[in-house]
Amino acid sequence: MEIQLERRFREFPPKEAIELLLSFVYIERYPLNFVRHIFNPHFLDRLHSQPEQGDVARSRLQLSLFDAAMRLEARNYGGPFLPKSSECQSVPLPSPQVLRLSNDLVRPLGQVLGNESRVGTRVFLSSLPRHPLYVADLMVYPSVAASLLRFGLKTDNAQTVIVLLHPREHLARGGEGLVGPQAMRRRHMRSMGFKVMELECEQVARLQRSPDKLRELLAQKYREALKS
Repeated sequence: MEIQLERRFREFPPKEAIELLLSFVYIERYPLNFVRHIFNPHFLDRLHSQPEQGDVARSRLQLSLFDAAMRLEARNYGGPFLPKSSECQSVPLPSPQVLRLSNDLVRPLGQVLGNESRVGTRVFLSSLPRHPLYVADLMVYPSVAASLLRFGLKTDNAQTVIVLLHPREHLARGGEGLVGPQAMRRRHMRSMGFKVMELECEQVARLQRSPDKLRELLAQKYREALKS
């Protein structure tokens, strides 16, 4: 497949080429031979010349993800090749379900911890692109004072827990495991030293009717994350 892609690379629209290369990264196969094809003036000109502005924005976003993912995982990558994302750059929102549950979980999770002030929502990881995969749905800080700090690629994250909320579309067929982008997201957060606590949205939504059981689940998942 890589040989065919090499031969026909220029025939692929930029948005499709980037998504295809990312699909290799999701399964931990790193297309180093194609780096020179996408980080060059000709390809970037094609990217910005796409007729739909939505395609341009999406392609730029996914290219930033490719650059960061290769930097984190691929030996001999040589990047990053893109400038740092602007703090003003907008980021697509997660699903309404994830947004709602992340806010709803602050109180019960705070009760488990003994202090709501240690819980943050929708936290952007520092020194990484402003991409949805690098946003923590919730973050449990080591202390209240630490909640004033930023955590990400270049920080000590050993005592920090990231909570990832998974709606049904994050789950692979059969409900076991995660789809490629979400599996990579978890992999990257662990590689940066974060403890990762994962919750399925449907289970959380059901337990919201039973606050004691929800707190039990959160306490169990939190303990498991700390041991991981």
